[in-house]
Amino acid sequence: MALDRRWLLGAGIFAMHFALQIGTLLGAFSLGMGRFGTGEPAGNAETVLAAASGILTFPIVWGMGVLPKSFHNAVSGLGIAGTILGYVPFVLNSAIWGMIAQHAYGQLKKRK
Repeated sequence: MALDRRWLLGAGIFAMHFALQIGTLLGAFSLGMGRFGTGEPAGNAETVLAAASGILTFPIVWGMGVLPKSFHNAVSGLGIAGTILGYVPFVLNSAIWGMIAQHAYGQLKKRK
C-alpha cells in the first residue's frame, strides 16, 4: 500500500508541476504579447508569472538556456521546435520533481 501512495504522490506532483509550469509560461507569454509593440513596461502580473515560470522550469529547461548557442543551433536543425517533442524538456523537468517528492515521502515514512 505504501508503494501505491508513493506512486500516487509522485504522479500528482508531476501533473501539478507540469500544469503550473506550462500555465505560468503561457500566462507570462500572453501578457507580454498583449503589450507587444506598445513600449509599456511589464506589469506586476507578468513579472510574477515570468519569475514563477523561471522557478518551475528549473533545472532541465533552465539548464538548456545556459547551453552554448552552437547546441541550440544543432537542436534547431533537427526540426524539434514546434512539434510535440518540444515539450520533452518540460515533461522531464516535472518528472524529476515528481520523483524527488516520491523519494522524500519514502524517506520520511522510513523515519517513523
